[in-house]
Amino acid sequence: MRSFFTTGFKSGKILRSFSKHFKLDSKKPDFVVSYGGDGTLLYSERIYPGIPKLAIRSNRKCALCAKKTARTIHKASEKIYCDSAIEEIIGCLKKRQYKIQEFDKIKGTAFVKRNGKTKRFTLIGLNEVQVHNSNHSHAIRFEFCLDNACIEKEIVGDGVVAATAYGSAAYFYAITRKKFKKGFGIAFNNTIQNHAPFFLKKKFKAEARIHRRHAVLLADNNPKGIPLREGDRVIIEPAKEKARIIKLR
Repeated sequence: MRSFFTTGFKSGKILRSFSKHFKLDSKKPDFVVSYGGDGTLLYSERIYPGIPKLAIRSNRKCALCAKKTARTIHKASEKIYCDSAIEEIIGCLKKRQYKIQEFDKIKGTAFVKRNGKTKRFTLIGLNEVQVHNSNHSHAIRFEFCLDNACIEKEIVGDGVVAATAYGSAAYFYAITRKKFKKGFGIAFNNTIQNHAPFFLKKKFKAEARIHRRHAVLLADNNPKGIPLREGDRVIIEPAKEKARIIKLR
């Protein structure tokens, strides 16, 4: 890897350190250093999809550094390395002491009817995509089908979340209190009737069709959601694209 770029708030320290060893390239970098928390990594993947990501965060967020027990490369959280060993991290990259792990992503495609025409919009997430009520004071009513089989003609609640294994510890876990390591999971959000989550393998095709009220299609922390109205539908399925995360050896 010869070129890099950084994302994240207050990433000047990272920029200066990596610039001594790699070429700065904002257009087509060989890898991206995501400096911040999980949200920064999601943002990095959205802006630079498929390009290897090295996730780093400040040692101020690291419990090991707070105890002053860390001296070498370690993680400040489950998925993110601590910047206290930044020179050692750079050394690993230069010596190619790393591997790139690929993670599944998930895709939501909205088919919306406006002025007699149907338009198509797609969002892709590393953690999840979801159909969520756009007005928090009103539940939505929607039909849900999975692999061409109707699961429920009308579900009343806040929506549905489809997560990857990478994102199973995020919103999916907040709803179900369950995690998974492979495949995908689908959970129904705050519904009147209890609906158990689905745990799926690599291939599946789910559909949510809005019957009443307005909703929005969302992906990860992307602020640009797709508005949905009565009669609109969303197809949810695995994305062809993969996220690529750098794991240091």
